[in-house]
This record gives sequence, structure tokens and C-alpha cells, in this order.
Amino acid sequence: MQGFAGMVRGLPPELRTAPWRDRRGRVSALKAVCFVLLFYPAGWMLVHWQAGIWPALFPKALLTYWSGVWAMVVLLVTLAVTPIRQIFGWSRLLQIRRMLGVAALIYSAAHLVIYFWLRSWDAAFILNETLTRLSLVIATLALLGLIVLGATSLDQVIRRMGAARWARLHRWTYALTGLALLHFLLSPGSTSGLPFLMFGVYVWLMGWRWLAAQGRGHGLAALCGLGVSTVLITVATEALLPYVLTGQSPSDALALNFSLAAGLPAVWSLIIVVAAVPVALALRRAGEACLSH
Repeated sequence: MQGFAGMVRGLPPELRTAPWRDRRGRVSALKAVCFVLLFYPAGWMLVHWQAGIWPALFPKALLTYWSGVWAMVVLLVTLAVTPIRQIFGWSRLLQIRRMLGVAALIYSAAHLVIYFWLRSWDAAFILNETLTRLSLVIATLALLGLIVLGATSLDQVIRRMGAARWARLHRWTYALTGLALLHFLLSPGSTSGLPFLMFGVYVWLMGWRWLAAQGRGHGLAALCGLGVSTVLITVATEALLPYVLTGQSPSDALALNFSLAAGLPAVWSLIIVVAAVPVALALRRAGEACLSH
């Protein structure tokens, strides 16, 4: 026990502090809730695996697929922290950004391990597939980049690098998330649905950053325009990418947006997501105006 306690004392302060505490050591309700919610994807997959909800013939394949989906979700949520924080003035969200980034790395690494398991730990087969399938080459680059960013997220490393150099390095998060998304879009079976919803969210997040650089990240008109542009880009991509990759007719791809057979279509889900931001902002401003009078 003493040896373990010594090891703990030897860790950097940020690793000795419980993730639900802030830098002053106080319990943060926001961090505590975020920490608990980050276990939801693992629990969701475990329930689906143990309860036999997934088809018995493909449990490993579905676990591989959904572990990648959840890793992608956490990456996008990480990128969403800054827009939400700045648009709505929720500065406390900054407390959870590193936690989200670390979780995204953990889920990405878990996705890799599960893929190895799917391939029965056959090193020769895995190496050959990784080198010959473009989607896996892209995934490898994305994961290596995320590992580098994760290794440089400790306070001690940030102090050594300097805040400016660290910030420049971590802007690669945008490109690495884009690579992870491209891996998803190029994977077998990703011809409609969820991959394009995530693509649309990524387009919106990157578009917002461009608006923010122009000083227009808080304007209702700009946010509405961004939403419309995002939906149009997503619809075009959903029509053209399957055609390029598999020869699927663009009209067939677009027709899926008018069928509820597989649930709410990706584009309609995206419309709800991108419309929620300006609507929520307008309601917030209307409420503040009413209170001020």
C-alpha cells in the first residue's frame, strides 16, 4: 500500500485529482455529471452485447461498429464545447473539455482493440488489411494523432510547451476528427444514415469556427445561414459519396431521406440539431429582454 501511495504521490497533480473535482479541489457538479455520462456508451454497448439485442451472428462486428460510432460521438461533443460555451456564455464548460478529449482517446483506443479482437488477433491479417484498406490507413493516422494530443494534455507538458505552442498543436484536433469521420464514411456499409448526420455536425462545427474567426459566431442570421449551408452540403455529400464509392444512384440515396423504415433520416435529424442552436439563442435573448424590462 505504501508503494502504491508513493506512486500516486509521484503522479502529476492533474492525475492525482479526482476527475469530478475542480482545480481548487472542490466537487464540481458539472464535472461529476460529465464523468458519469461518459460511461454511458460503454454501458450501452455492454447491455446490447449481454442482453442479446444484437443479432447472434454478428455481435463482434456490431461491437466494433458501435465502439467506433461512440468514439466519433465523443470527439464531436469535444469539438462542440467551444461553440456552445461562446454562443451561450457558458464559460464553465471549459472545465470538461479535457475530460471529453481523454474519453474520446480512450473510446478510440477501445475501438482499435475490439477491431483486433474481431480479426482474432491475427497480426499478419491485421497488418495487411491496415496497409491495403484506405479507411484503415486513415483511421491509423487519426488514432496516432489523438495519442500525441492526449500525451501533451498534462499540465506539466503544457507548461513546458507554452500555451501558444500547445494551442497550435491541439488545433490538429479538427483535422484528426475529420480523418476519423472520413474513416467512418469510407467504411463498408456507410452509404446512408448515421455517418452523414455526423458529417453534417462536423461541417457545422468547422463552419462555426470560420464564422467566429470573422467575428460573426454569435449572430442569429449567421447561425441560420450556417445551418442552411450545412444541410445543403450534407445532402449533396449524401447523394454523391455513395455514387463515387459504390455506384449507388444519387436519387436512391436521397430517397432514403423520405423513409422512416430505419428511423428518423439523417438529414432531418441534422436539421433539428442545427436549428436548435439559433432557436435556443433567440429564446435566451428574448427571455433576457423580458427580464430587463
